[in-house]
Amino acid sequence: IMVDKRSGVEGWAKPNTRVDVQIIYDDPSTGKSRVTTFIRSSKVLSVGGNSLSTGPKTDVPDKTTVTLLVTEEDSRKLELARKAGELSLSLVGNEEPDQISSETMPTIDFNGLLGIDDQVTPQEKIEGVMYTDDPLTGGQAKWVLVGGRWKRDSF
Repeated sequence: IMVDKRSGVEGWAKPNTRVDVQIIYDDPSTGKSRVTTFIRSSKVLSVGGNSLSTGPKTDVPDKTTVTLLVTEEDSRKLELARKAGELSLSLVGNEEPDQISSETMPTIDFNGLLGIDDQVTPQEKIEGVMYTDDPLTGGQAKWVLVGGRWKRDSF
């Protein structure tokens, strides 16, 4: 996969280390940006064609490639993900198990990142309403205050 200094964890992802692969994408059903880990604990085989692991950190040019050891299924996921969004690597610690299911990793959107619950149920008492510009749609977003917390609502 193609990486830059940021997405390649500044050279810390080097041969024989393990990385998770994440994708950030725009969800067409909601119009929201989301991020999810879709490959867990993959072994790095080479960086920029170099398969030698030398020193504590390798220098990463602005753009380079990282080759990962993955299953056939994960290689298909990678190909689809390259077209769907932006890929990023994160280092896996030495104490983490090698095999963790990607299905157990939740997908996170901006509301989850900010701790905002955007589901308003009819039983909740609305304490206030606010309308803001929505940068994702270009329209307006409606927010309601419930239990002292703002929740995005549809209108």
